[in-house]
Amino acid sequence: MARYSILKESQQVFQAKYLTYLPTEEELRREIERQKEIFLLQQKEKENQQ
Repeated sequence: MARYSILKESQQVFQAKYLTYLPTEEELRREIERQKEIFLLQQKEKENQQ
């Protein structure tokens, strides 16, 4: 599993973290839910700025 971060307004991708083992199904599920929450919060923030 690799994590990447795209900086605001940037077209570049930066590697932030990687794992040399496969996470469990539950770990993947939790991470997906966490990322969805972060994404939704960012979308709401963008809407509020407009």
